Amino acid sequence: ARDIALSPRPDGPGTDHRALLSVEKASALLYELAQTTNTRLKLSFKKPASKTVDKVAITAPWQVGAFEIADVPDILMGVTGDASGFFETLSAIPGLTISDITFRDGWTVKGMIHAR
Repeated sequence: ARDIALSPRPDGPGTDHRALLSVEKASALLYELAQTTNTRLKLSFKKPASKTVDKVAITAPWQVGAFEIADVPDILMGVTGDASGFFETLSAIPGLTISDITFRDGWTVKGMIHAR
């Protein structure tokens, strides 16, 4: 048996929000991916969430965005080849999660992204 050192999950308790990309950088990466892969991207960010606790207004230091990448070719999905480049690129973007992958007249990948 060998010991495997597990690094703390980036989305775990006490995560430093400063590890997230700026909205501008996250958007640029997703638009660049869409342009490079000849896919269509829909991307929108909400304003930072705010709450009042004991009469003190608290605003989240991040924004939540929703994305949809449509017309993803079969080869990028691993249907006719190796999909590692497409999903490796997505997994390298801090704060990005995929929530849905569907096929209806083409592949669509949907998810959320947290950014500063």
